[in-house]
Amino acid sequence: MSVVRIDVIVHATEDVDKILGSIHDVLGTDTGMFTITKAEGHYHNPILRTLATLRGKRATLILDRIRNGLSVDDIQHLSSTLKSRINGSALYLRLSKQDMILGKITLQDSDAVRLRISIPAYNRSQDEMFRTALGIK
Repeated sequence: MSVVRIDVIVHATEDVDKILGSIHDVLGTDTGMFTITKAEGHYHNPILRTLATLRGKRATLILDRIRNGLSVDDIQHLSSTLKSRINGSALYLRLSKQDMILGKITLQDSDAVRLRISIPAYNRSQDEMFRTALGIK
C-alpha cells in the first residue's frame, strides 16, 4: 500500500488556512486530515507544523496529481536527481509552497511542502518503482 506523508512548516506571516486550502486544491487532500502543532522557530518566532498521512487510494491520487502537474523541466530534474531523493524505501520531494498557492506543482528545496512517499517495491528496485509511479524515465 502506498503512503504519502505531507509536512508543511507555516510561519507566523503566512495564513495556515490558505496554505492548507491550496494543498487541498492542488493535491486533492482534505484540510481536516492535517494535524497542526504549535512550535517555536530558531529565532523564537511562532511557527505551525502541519502533518497529514495518506494511504492507499488517497496516496495514489496525490502521486497522479504530482505526475500530471510537474513541468517537463521538473520531471527531467527529478529524473536526474531521483537516486539522491531516495532514502531506504522512501522518496523525498519538496514542492513550492508559493506556487501551490497559485495552483501549480513545482519542485523547490526551500520553504516547501515536504512529501515522504513510500510504495511497496514488489521485487523491483526502489529507483525503478518510483520512476514508474511518477511516470519518469
